Amino acid sequence: MACRACRATVNQMESDLAALDGLKAQALAQVVKITTPPETKVVRVRLSQFFSTLESEDAIRQAVERLRDHLLKLHQEGVKIVVE
Repeated sequence: MACRACRATVNQMESDLAALDGLKAQALAQVVKITTPPETKVVRVRLSQFFSTLESEDAIRQAVERLRDHLLKLHQEGVKIVVE
């Protein structure tokens, strides 16, 4: 079986979908690099660092609070924040 439009197999389409997040992150990094003055420090914040398995309301509150504190700290340091 293959796509009628592009002739890609199901495995190829699944592989492309799996690579999508990485490709999107690379494109975003290039946009930030091009549009940011060289003297500006840029910090990437991956949400997966703060949000893993959230099984309770308390776990959600704690994760959001950790993220909030981290973002505010970076903002106070004057860095440009890119959330991934």
